[in-house]
Amino acid sequence: MRQAVRWLAAVALTACLAAGCGSSGGSAKPSTTTAASATDASPVTTRDELKDQILADYRKANNAYYDAISIGDPNLPSIEATHTGQNLWSLRKYLTDLFAKGQRGKDGPHSRDTSRAVVQQVLEGKAIVQDCRIDDGVIVDSRTGAVIDADVVTKLLRFELSRVGEVWRVSSGVERSRWDGINGCAA
Repeated sequence: MRQAVRWLAAVALTACLAAGCGSSGGSAKPSTTTAASATDASPVTTRDELKDQILADYRKANNAYYDAISIGDPNLPSIEATHTGQNLWSLRKYLTDLFAKGQRGKDGPHSRDTSRAVVQQVLEGKAIVQDCRIDDGVIVDSRTGAVIDADVVTKLLRFELSRVGEVWRVSSGVERSRWDGINGCAA
């Protein structure tokens, strides 16, 4: 039974269904200078600087997940600092259930360096990020180290990030496509 690092699909689908999201998307706009809203941290930000901040916070969320699954802590402070709402709840539940079975994750050779994330849209404190990522993480037995699942898949993912204070946090996500091995959007 495939149990590879699947939190993205389960968390994303749960969060997406709970929020009633659809398949609308957007395209990136050219770089412009925009006035900040009352919730923005800085008075004026270029579109490129805003996208850079969104992607930096998105990467922090990914690293928080990798850290939590590898050390076995669903309450790692960086999880709450980078995820929010239904996504935070679903992610913690997935990790808690995995750890209760005596399992944890280990990074594969490409786990942290294969993200091809792009910001597709930014509107009123919400951002849409699309990511092509190789999932080569390994699920192991925490006690023995025996490999339970080492399947490699490539995923095309879509995430919504919400602005919470000065941080963009992952609030929902969905797996749009999946390929066995290193294929599809990563090929």
